[in-house]
Amino acid sequence: MYLQDGIVASCPLPAEQPVDLAAAGEQVAELVQACGAARRAQEARDPCDPCDPCDPCEVQYQLLFKSHPFPMWVFDRRTLRFLAVNEAAIRQYGFTEQEFLAMTIAEIRPPEDVPALIADVGERVPGLHAPGAWRHRRKNGEVFDAEIFSHSVEFRGVDAMFVSACDVTERKRAEATMRLQSSALDAAANTIVITDTDGIIQWANPAFTRLTGYSIEEAIGRNPGSLLRSGKHDRSF
Repeated sequence: MYLQDGIVASCPLPAEQPVDLAAAGEQVAELVQACGAARRAQEARDPCDPCDPCDPCEVQYQLLFKSHPFPMWVFDRRTLRFLAVNEAAIRQYGFTEQEFLAMTIAEIRPPEDVPALIADVGERVPGLHAPGAWRHRRKNGEVFDAEIFSHSVEFRGVDAMFVSACDVTERKRAEATMRLQSSALDAAANTIVITDTDGIIQWANPAFTRLTGYSIEEAIGRNPGSLLRSGKHDRSF
C-alpha cells in the first residue's frame, strides 16, 4: 500500500468504443433508398420481371442490410407497417420475417409507450435523426432498452423510415452500477486511489485529499510514490 491507513487500487481503465449507429445506419439507409429506386425502375420496365439477384445493388442490399450485424428495418410512416427487416432484427426480437411484415412498429413497443411513438413519427422531418433511447419489446414479452438511429427514405415508392436499433440494456445497467460505485468510493472513509497499469493516478476519492493534503487535480497524472517523496511531509508520514 502506498498511503498510510489507506488503499491504493491499481487497475487499467478500459476505453470502451461506443457503437456508431449513425455511421452504420446512414450508409445502409442510402443503399436502401438507392435499391428501392432501382427496383421501381425495373418494375416500370417490366412488372413481371423480378430483380436480378446478381445485380450489384441487390448484392450490396443483401450484404449491408439483410446481413448487417445491427438490427435494422424499414417501415411505412403512414401505416407504421414493417416493409423490410434484416436477420439481426429477427434474432433480437424473436419474430419471423413473415410475422414482422404483418406487424406495425407499435407492436414491438410496450403499450404505454405507443402514444409517444406515434407523436415522434409524426414530428420527423426528412433526413438523418440522431440516436435516441426507447423501450422495445421482444416476442416473448421481455422489455429492453434500445438506442435508435433513423433516417427518412423513399422505399419502393413509399414514404418510409429506415431504423437501426442497438440493445443497450447491459450498457445502461453497467453505467448505473458505475454511478453507484462512484458514489460509494466518494463517500468511503479510507483513501482510495485508482491508477493505470503504469502506476499513474487517474482518480482519487475525497479521503485522499484529507489524508495527504494534495488536491485531486494535483494528484492526477502523478505516481503515488512521487507524492510521498515530495518533501511536503515529514518522515513520520
